[in-house]
Amino acid sequence: MKKRRLASLRRAVCLAAVLSALGAGTAVAASPPHPTEVGATAVGGSPGSVAVSPDGSQAFVMIDDSDKDGPTALVKVVDTGTGAIKATLPLPRSNALMAGQVTVSRDGKRAYALAAQTVTVIDAVADTVLRTFAVPDQPRPAGWAPGLLKSVAVSPDGASLYVSQDGARTYRQGGPSRVMVFAAATGACTGSVNIDNQYVNDVLVHPGGKDVYVSGGAGLVHLDVAATPPTVVRTVVQPPGESGTSGATISADGSRIYDVVNNLGYVRVISTAGDGTLATIAVVQGYSDLRNPMLSHDGTRLYVVKNDIDGPSVAVADTATRTLLDPLADVDATDVRGAAISADDSTLYLAGSGALQFLTVR
Repeated sequence: MKKRRLASLRRAVCLAAVLSALGAGTAVAASPPHPTEVGATAVGGSPGSVAVSPDGSQAFVMIDDSDKDGPTALVKVVDTGTGAIKATLPLPRSNALMAGQVTVSRDGKRAYALAAQTVTVIDAVADTVLRTFAVPDQPRPAGWAPGLLKSVAVSPDGASLYVSQDGARTYRQGGPSRVMVFAAATGACTGSVNIDNQYVNDVLVHPGGKDVYVSGGAGLVHLDVAATPPTVVRTVVQPPGESGTSGATISADGSRIYDVVNNLGYVRVISTAGDGTLATIAVVQGYSDLRNPMLSHDGTRLYVVKNDIDGPSVAVADTATRTLLDPLADVDATDVRGAAISADDSTLYLAGSGALQFLTVR
């Protein structure tokens, strides 16, 4: 990994911050972007989802690629200390690009990757593939294609996996998405529940273990996964003008969810005590391609990737005051598709343009 101190910024990005609490807000101007130490590891292909091991020593990067036989999917394991690629793990082939997410269990022993209607189980210590199992075929009309597998999350005790899947699709039509529950040890599907929209994004597991939240076209949906099969508790109320969510993240204590609303350019702060909206943090005015929200483990900083015509940047918010701080403009990519934060909150890992980039933020 090559690191360098940037003498000047590649881009200057000025963001306005508006704190809005259920209709009332205070405007606060953000400071200019500041230089950040940058490094990168070339991973090839089209990198997407990124997951970092609990001890911070490894990053797992999901990659869409292709060869003479068609589309391929890979997981590359990167040593975060040296930037070296430790392992390249092939996943089942698909007839289309767009592999899903990769995640790591809380004990750091297993990683799980989604591709081609399958879940691949990885030994995250030895960096080898242990096994792959197929998800149940998605019910759909004849001639329709199954939806893409999107996100995977692990229960706090490591016993269960929660996998989201877009709805089945055909020309200009789509069915309901779903969330499936699997026994991590065997790959057996123990239940599923439909979501009343074709598209899903992130799956968040509350640290208590019985509640799961799913972001997507329906907004933020709260599931009770203690029930078999899981059931919908409620869909968090969307204010007028909102049109689904593009991603979400949950605090370590489970008390707050930060939910990205692309079409209005802000992040909602939601209390899991009653699933009510506490406030909004405006990143831009109106629509913007906001994605990959990340929360520091101490809960004090929220990071949101912003892709636009001038190139990507990362908005930074103070979660106590819900105001924006200096944005990070040192993103050396044309598009960022995946992002994660280090275990010590010092580094962001951004995947895009054939590379995994390292941004020092503390």
